[in-house]
Amino acid sequence: MIASRLKAKEREIIALCDWSGVSYSEAATALNIPIGTVRSRLFRAREHLRSLLDEAVSPDSTPLLIAPDIAKDAHDLS
Repeated sequence: MIASRLKAKEREIIALCDWSGVSYSEAATALNIPIGTVRSRLFRAREHLRSLLDEAVSPDSTPLLIAPDIAKDAHDLS
């Protein structure tokens, strides 16, 4: 499962900003970190997720899926 391969802080920032739609400012407040840290952490988390997804769909790899419960939670938020 791809999402489980992210670090906890990566999952946290992606869940807040991308899946829940929380603003950078709100995420900074919620996590008690500067907004610049939110931006850089989110950038790195997205890059890591992108690399994991690329790896998962490469012809010589075993297909991986995002955990169904995470996908369901993301869908429920929209």
